[in-house]
Amino acid sequence: MAATQWATIADVDEVTGKAVTEKERGIAVRSLEPLVGLIESVDRPDISGRDRYWLKLATCYQAAYVLDNPDFFSRADVTSASQDGESANFRNVDAHLLAPLARKCIRRLSWRGLTRSKDRAAQRGPLNILSEEYDDSLAWKPVGS
Repeated sequence: MAATQWATIADVDEVTGKAVTEKERGIAVRSLEPLVGLIESVDRPDISGRDRYWLKLATCYQAAYVLDNPDFFSRADVTSASQDGESANFRNVDAHLLAPLARKCIRRLSWRGLTRSKDRAAQRGPLNILSEEYDDSLAWKPVGS
């Protein structure tokens, strides 16, 4: 059985409003594979519908990112840079390679270790409400309730 694509180019257009080619979608997928630890072309029937949803969104966001960043493969891997007295630091180590919304989706994959259980929250210690981790600590609520 052939593996199902994480997202199609039609999905990318629907989610992001960006028209990408199959080549750009492929680049996005190949850039996500090392981060998520899966290979799109290998069928994984054990992946939940929830995880497939997050893989689809991550692929869509990353494909749009690849489209908007033609220098994707030629960026320098630096810890800091400054020019004319101005400098910038990335918030996370993959900021120059990974779309911010794709990063959030990847963090929600079940095998990435983030859960919504209250017992894990106690093990972590105090939670910074300004951090991305705070979003993951909130209880799920159905949309429209």
